[in-house]
Amino acid sequence: DQLAVADSAEATDRWLDEEYKKTMW
Repeated sequence: DQLAVADSAEATDRWLDEEYKKTMW
């Protein structure tokens, strides 16, 4: 449902942020 999709997107954003930081350091 919509809430699950929103939670998934938020989790993906956090994961991408972590992956991005790994590439920077």
